[in-house]
Amino acid sequence: MKKGKLLMAFAAIALVLTGCNKDKGDTRTPEQKVDAAIEAVRNDWKAGKYAEDGVIEDFALMTSVDGISGVTITYTSDNAAVRISEDNKTAIVTRPEHDQSDALVTLTANFVCEKVSKDTKLGVMVLKKAAPVDETSVAEIQAAKDGTVVSMTGIVVGRSILDPKFDNFTAYVQHATEGGLYIYRAPGSDYDKLAVGNQVKVTGTKGSYSGLVQIAASTKETWQVEVLAENQTLPEYTDITSAVSSVEGNDNSKVSTLFQSTLVQLTGFRVTSVEQATIVDGVLDGSFNVLGMVGNTETMIRVKDDISESAALASTFQGFTAGDVLTVKGVGDWYNEFQLVPFSVEKTGNEEFTDQEKVDMAKESFSFNTSSVTADFKLPVTADHGVTVSWSSNNAAIAVNDENATVTRGEEDVTVTLTATFTLNDATATKTYEVTVVGTSSVETSTVLTRDSLFAGITETSYAAHNGDHVVNGYTVTTNQVMGQNNDKTANLDALQFQEAKGTITVKNISVTKVTLITVSTYDYDNNFTFQIGNQTLTPTISTRDMGVTNAGG
Repeated sequence: MKKGKLLMAFAAIALVLTGCNKDKGDTRTPEQKVDAAIEAVRNDWKAGKYAEDGVIEDFALMTSVDGISGVTITYTSDNAAVRISEDNKTAIVTRPEHDQSDALVTLTANFVCEKVSKDTKLGVMVLKKAAPVDETSVAEIQAAKDGTVVSMTGIVVGRSILDPKFDNFTAYVQHATEGGLYIYRAPGSDYDKLAVGNQVKVTGTKGSYSGLVQIAASTKETWQVEVLAENQTLPEYTDITSAVSSVEGNDNSKVSTLFQSTLVQLTGFRVTSVEQATIVDGVLDGSFNVLGMVGNTETMIRVKDDISESAALASTFQGFTAGDVLTVKGVGDWYNEFQLVPFSVEKTGNEEFTDQEKVDMAKESFSFNTSSVTADFKLPVTADHGVTVSWSSNNAAIAVNDENATVTRGEEDVTVTLTATFTLNDATATKTYEVTVVGTSSVETSTVLTRDSLFAGITETSYAAHNGDHVVNGYTVTTNQVMGQNNDKTANLDALQFQEAKGTITVKNISVTKVTLITVSTYDYDNNFTFQIGNQTLTPTISTRDMGVTNAGG
């Protein structure tokens, strides 16, 4: 009996002695393992920027390190602003009140392997709570200056999926009385708080992008989501058909912005075109547009791939054709004008468009952005809905032959009127454009580089094939790589952001001494662009406006 107990005791001692070296392939000593674990934890801590940027919520603690077995890690804190959970896996954060200072906390991490025990100190800054912000109406928030800290209460009526790369998401919150706000880049830790149906109070930085008004989680100190109630009944859909069809000048940019981020319905939406989508194994890969008429107002349905309810309708929308009449329910969105993100759709009939209606629609959607020229250029000869375009000129300075426009420059500038005639069978319509032929004595000192000017006449939604030489107002502009968002999906040129870390725009035949790039994003552009004039490299002046979301169309 004593012999059996002795064997058991010996086995237990052996386990303790060999526990730190149970990986037979790891020949490191216990001290080497501890040192390696300390280095790994410190590197992870540095990457998390817990001391530099600060924290506002609980965060996970490393209790083991991949590839290092037998090392136990435990934590203690010197300040109640950060408590360690009983299982030693979570740092529980309590933020100081807004009238107190940020809390500077030191965590002590203890590393043990066999008889080797070492400590390392890890700093944490717990940010104080933001000062209380009075709630205001959505209209007042829309009128506020971008960057203002604002607060609103409402019900979450829509939400994107969680972006695994950036660990953030977007949401739509509708106010109880009127209007709503788009929640931009909320951190993944708030995903459950901003669940559809939750009544929440959201505080953050007011921003806007192409007219879409939002509360952004851009600043940790001011961002806060408080859940007031869960699983609330969603607001009823508001039928805004009359408001859209009767809007001034049939201009959707003049639709009330209070329809943004609210549940709305369009009846009698008459499809004009459906953009081809990529659907792989039933999953939508990339958002797409469905254009249609609400009365005489052209309106866009934006089927978004990152909103589950919308993406689920992709195949249904792909089956619609011109003339189909729909009732569409969804959430109001904005991209320079009103658009609707669908949550449900029903086909109620079909009314084919007449040739004249097709011609009129093609005329309205036609894009021709050339305003001044110094060299020959091409004219677009096709438009939407199978409509052809022919051209005429009122001045020999621009001679037109089918798609070819031949430019003859004199000493002085000459303004030429080009007339585009849109034709489908017997139906026609015309539209005029003024183009300046720049005289040889003129000296151009500046040009504006924008999405529209860089890619004039390009109507595709993806610009992946359009890096290279382009004529911008008569000047040759070259981009050395594709411009757009830094992802593999449809490029968004509103931000004029290169897909790689740095790119070059070269203006070949223009005298420029200074280039000002206007961006519309929160990204840092100071080191993202190089401008060259011949062999001369210019340093751009960077300014920003409409700070906010870069994938509003996405």
